[in-house]
Amino acid sequence: MPSTALALGPTDEDRYGWPGVDAGRVEGICASIARRLIRARVRRVGFLPAGGALARGVSAAPLVAAVGAAVLPFVAADLGVAVVDSWPTWPWGSAMETTDSGVYRVRPLLGMPRLLEIAPVPCGDAEAATAALGAALEHPPGSLAMTVVNLDGYGRAGSLPAAADLVDGVVVLARRKHTSGAWLGRLAHGLRAGHYLGTVLLG
Repeated sequence: MPSTALALGPTDEDRYGWPGVDAGRVEGICASIARRLIRARVRRVGFLPAGGALARGVSAAPLVAAVGAAVLPFVAADLGVAVVDSWPTWPWGSAMETTDSGVYRVRPLLGMPRLLEIAPVPCGDAEAATAALGAALEHPPGSLAMTVVNLDGYGRAGSLPAAADLVDGVVVLARRKHTSGAWLGRLAHGLRAGHYLGTVLLG
């Protein structure tokens, strides 16, 4: 049965692209992060920007998607990796098919069949989005080795959102000269034992 595609929001290039950034350097950094995640044996990983980590208008989505793609070479060829972008983007993307159903939409991302985007049902606030994210993570599509989640926007900047409890581990995003070392310490202390997977410095 044919379906109708509706353009919604920015394109994948706008959301996940990194114009002007050295692709080789990004791949090397993301491969290093991916190896650490594989060694940690986590299935659901959240990327949480610390206070001051992201400049105004900058999204963590390109990094999260790039790490997801970098995980693929380390897992079996019949397994995929899913990306869940920040909740205000749901169900944005290049298109949304009218045949999609269930508690989330799934589609291949960036032309990579094994890299999937999961977009839960659209929500009006962070509390509802946390519940929707939990439902999607609890019943994911089959054959996934890992799901990487952009945890930006689930709480005020610099706070530890309830959504962090939905993943098996958290990678903190920080920025030199903009993120407080004391804040990072409080965050690590606030996470469950073994939940803190390290910090990635941006810039």
